[in-house]
Amino acid sequence: MASADSSITVVLVPGAWHGPDCWDLLKDHLTPFNCVAVTLPSVGCHPASEPTKSWTPDVNAIGEAGSKAIVRSEVIVLVSHSYGSIVASGALKRVSIAGRTKFKHIVLCGGQQQRSADSNAAHSDVWDVRGDLIFLNQPAKYFYGGPEQPAQDRWAAAAKRTHMPIVSFRSMATYAAWKDVATLYALTEEDNVVPLARQLSMVAEAQKKGALVTTASLPSGHFPMLTMPDRVATMIRDMARANPLNEAWKEEHMRCHRERRSLQHKGPKA
Repeated sequence: MASADSSITVVLVPGAWHGPDCWDLLKDHLTPFNCVAVTLPSVGCHPASEPTKSWTPDVNAIGEAGSKAIVRSEVIVLVSHSYGSIVASGALKRVSIAGRTKFKHIVLCGGQQQRSADSNAAHSDVWDVRGDLIFLNQPAKYFYGGPEQPAQDRWAAAAKRTHMPIVSFRSMATYAAWKDVATLYALTEEDNVVPLARQLSMVAEAQKKGALVTTASLPSGHFPMLTMPDRVATMIRDMARANPLNEAWKEEHMRCHRERRSLQHKGPKA
């Protein structure tokens, strides 16, 4: 077995209703990188616990994994899935400017950066709201529709047994990581949860605001790490080793950061 490459750490953040085991197939393709799969406290949380009040516990869990990676690695690839991309962005907000230059972010079918109107409905084809918790209705249909998925029944049954706090879908993101971290958005072409048109719209909106976001496409449903882990692993390896591109991005980012700081110090015109 090859020894781990401590210079590169891959931090894997699952989405809603899922634990770190959803990354197991992908991790098999990522040797010799050091891989850390995060457990989100919100998934299956106790109805009276902190995750029912805010998504701060999720942000903290990702931040802890990221802080440890900063100490031991020169390059950190943060791979976040769906809802996980929003709380991962919140975690990166807490990292110093110098620390952020170590990060590269891959977003797999990323979540909407704002409150979802559908989360105000007590029932939909996708979920049921019971008190402060949300349970899935048809995960097999919406989440695991990829034709290559060999364990669809297993994942669907596990997802139906757990829940998420409704606050996770009604909180507002206050920071977008693409402002400070080189980001690759992986478009999932057959996604039944976040349709491709919506993904393209989110990317275009970010790019209009100055984001240095690049894209790649995967012919998969909502869980490419389950249906095509080899393709996702190749994407991660390429991102981790794209040093010249990242150096150019760092230089541009620091220039923009200096300009923003300069404008802040000048303050509003009298």
